[in-house]
Amino acid sequence: MGSLRLLLAIFFCASALFEEINGFERIIGGIETTVEKRPYQASLQYFWPDRIQHLCGASIINSKHLLSAAHCDPGSNLPILHARVGSTSYKEGGQVLKVKTFETHPNYKVEILDYDIAIISFEEGENIIFGANVRVIPLAYGDDPEDGSLLTVSGWGVIADTSNVASLMMNEVQLPLVNGDRCRLLYTFLTSRQMCLGGTPQGGTSSCFGDSGGPAIQNGIQYGVVSGVYSGVGCSAPNVPGLYAKVSSVRDWIQDLAGL
Repeated sequence: MGSLRLLLAIFFCASALFEEINGFERIIGGIETTVEKRPYQASLQYFWPDRIQHLCGASIINSKHLLSAAHCDPGSNLPILHARVGSTSYKEGGQVLKVKTFETHPNYKVEILDYDIAIISFEEGENIIFGANVRVIPLAYGDDPEDGSLLTVSGWGVIADTSNVASLMMNEVQLPLVNGDRCRLLYTFLTSRQMCLGGTPQGGTSSCFGDSGGPAIQNGIQYGVVSGVYSGVGCSAPNVPGLYAKVSSVRDWIQDLAGL
């Protein structure tokens, strides 16, 4: 049942993708933040002839690569996909780079979002220029954070379950890591490549549509990538955590592709 409902959520989001914004996850119940605080944050976006459309979040892992979610794969729209770094707004400022490749993990399973990880590279000669507002985020390689400890998630997704418009400015929220056994009660298919954040008893805080692919960090280290949300109850319902890809579980693959 868990995998079916998650799959329906993905299909619903995909159908909305080419209307106003993307249809994957974003920040609810958080606060506005800045690129000065989150210099590793990137926006994946389509450059249409008449507008810029935010697709997903991503994180800077070196001068030539970003880390994101496999389900953000642009497919046939790859030729118009760009990445913006170094800006609090997804529509202006910072540095814009043309995406060349969007490499999803070879074991990615869309039905349950297992191995929901992707590596993005840029066109030849295009490299990220580092500075005060543009920095690499170190990736987890080993132990996970403690259950109940807080991780920070940032992005440009919607700020309410009822919205379908991406936030112009970056937002962030702190979410607790959920015990794996409790997470598995909802996501019965949960694998060792996944973890859950949020789902507090009071609800009201979560990543949501538009935040997919963005980083979940603690103490300056990225542990997760925003992945999925349980369908039918909204992003920030009480006792319903969000699903995240676990970075440490695919660290060797990331190193092979990105040279980390």
